[in-house]
Amino acid sequence: MSCPNDLRIFQRLLRRTICLHRNFSAGASSSPGKSASLHNKDPLPVFLQERVQTILKQMTGFDMAKVFSFNLTLKGKKPTFALVTDEQLEEMHLKAIRKAVYKLQMPPVMKADEPVEQVYGQDPEIANLLDFKFVFTDISIGLKDRDRHVTVRDTDGSLRPATSDEKQRACQMYSTNEVRKVIMPKMFEPDHLENILHEKNYIYLLERACIQFEPDSPDFIRVCNRVYNHVAETQTFNALRSTRFFGPMTFYFAWNNRIESLLTDMIQNDLLEDAIDLIELYQIIHPSVNMLESINMVTMEIDNVEQSEEAMKQLKKNKLMNGYCIKRETDENTISEKLKILMDFCKHHASKEHAAELELSIQTYEDRLQSHQITQQNA
Repeated sequence: MSCPNDLRIFQRLLRRTICLHRNFSAGASSSPGKSASLHNKDPLPVFLQERVQTILKQMTGFDMAKVFSFNLTLKGKKPTFALVTDEQLEEMHLKAIRKAVYKLQMPPVMKADEPVEQVYGQDPEIANLLDFKFVFTDISIGLKDRDRHVTVRDTDGSLRPATSDEKQRACQMYSTNEVRKVIMPKMFEPDHLENILHEKNYIYLLERACIQFEPDSPDFIRVCNRVYNHVAETQTFNALRSTRFFGPMTFYFAWNNRIESLLTDMIQNDLLEDAIDLIELYQIIHPSVNMLESINMVTMEIDNVEQSEEAMKQLKKNKLMNGYCIKRETDENTISEKLKILMDFCKHHASKEHAAELELSIQTYEDRLQSHQITQQNA
């Protein structure tokens, strides 16, 4: 076949590609189709609920030293020293709070992107004409990679949308992101991933995964879930506190009915407010667990006490913190009610595998509380 004929065939196929792609995009946007039926199985709508976000932020914590302790991109940045007034120092502190809140933005929890089985067209006359694929990438300026259209012409003549992996690699060819690799790094392969997990480099793995993958990438979800499971297996939940991954990890456990280990850790670390928030989150995700009314009553009492005693200066900082909280003190007047809520969850909703450990942690907390009260009375 001569070169002019090859060029005419390519031009004809390119015109057909553009036409079919436009028709398919228009049709897909006008019909809900398959995605509507999967809406209830997608965690993102629940994750983005205002109350859910508030709960996750409150449980995350706000240890600024830990927030700024890890940086994946900057190396060897020297600290600077300056003489400032009290007003300037306060302004610098508020600026640091705003920056910390920005760094604590949680990556979304999404359903894995499903393989696209749609075929735009089939051209058997060019089947096996070439031994490589054609990839057509929209490189329009100002578009996010997720919004770009990428189409693939297979060697068998079929024209189809690119898979998520093909789309990411195609977009990366035109991207200025030097950290994201075109080919997935070896560290994310299961065997190598386990080696890094043994070293407990959780933050590095998760931050690197956020750069390498899209949040609905099956590989991103696989890596994150494996990290969260390893954290639970080793009982090192504190490693992710005051990081942007503690909220998604908590949501992951609540979504999958596995909050017992995290709940036990919160009770053992005297984080009773977080434990109640975790049960409320579990109730929101699983409405059949009828505990929300009692939780709301206890929470309302706490909110009233805090609002009446809060100073204006601290209120300004709390507003800047955008819902993130330093360790919250438990109101002694509501401790007994909260322990009843925890024990009720343990008896009626906890899995048999972890119920005994959870009940023991609650009883230990009660004993420690009683000992403290006796000590205060004798003082």
